[in-house]
Amino acid sequence: MIALEENHILSADSLFGAALRLDSSCAEAYIGKAQLFRQQGQWAAGERELYRAVERAPTSIFAREELVGVLLHGAEKPLTKERSEAALPHLQTIVRLDSNNRQAHYDLAQANEFLQRWNDAIMHYREVLRIGELPEDMDVWLYTVHQDIARCLEANGDNPAAAAEMALYLHSLEEFGADDQTIQQVKSKIKELGHKQ
Repeated sequence: MIALEENHILSADSLFGAALRLDSSCAEAYIGKAQLFRQQGQWAAGERELYRAVERAPTSIFAREELVGVLLHGAEKPLTKERSEAALPHLQTIVRLDSNNRQAHYDLAQANEFLQRWNDAIMHYREVLRIGELPEDMDVWLYTVHQDIARCLEANGDNPAAAAEMALYLHSLEEFGADDQTIQQVKSKIKELGHKQ
């Protein structure tokens, strides 16, 4: 990985191969090879290596997180129903191995929202809130999840519950000193949801 970071491509490739000869289930080596392919613009080959990492090391959260990152957030391909569906079992395995993996719950929520599975999306957004902030957090973005939940509730036709979530979002915005324009937009949305009721 150091060789790859220093752009010593041949050395990195050779070392990844050596690692896999020593341990064919070394997820990190497959991930390294995937990163090597991706650096060279070989997106499909990189994705294949990530699938190989998961296949050879099925309990590696790292391998599944890397694969999910490419499926859901890879810049080279737009998010599609197929890619969202493909990510779901890997995310479900991650949360089965680590029920407090906030990023996996957040990705599950977003993938389910993309697939218009509102109840599943809401459930995982609520899990993000349950887990809360982590020690490594540098900012307080968590309160925006109330807005995500509200969006799903509204799409699912539950406007009163959506308005309640937006009110929680508004409270957080006011607490953290958001700008007046943002606060007014949220207040307008709450009013709009109230009229829909």
